[in-house]
Amino acid sequence: GILKIVKNIIPEMEIHLSTQANTTNYAAVNFWYEQGVRRIILARELSLEEIKEIIKKSPIK
Repeated sequence: GILKIVKNIIPEMEIHLSTQANTTNYAAVNFWYEQGVRRIILARELSLEEIKEIIKKSPIK
């Protein structure tokens, strides 16, 4: 809902997703990317190995 509204009103705005969204895997990263999010702060509970794995599989660098 709100992401679509933002994209319609301010299409050039880069959307970031907070750690509070609790993004913990690459499927969630891919979902948010498809919604227009271009920067994601991953959940702080993740280990460095989990973060590396998510980075390898996601479209966001």
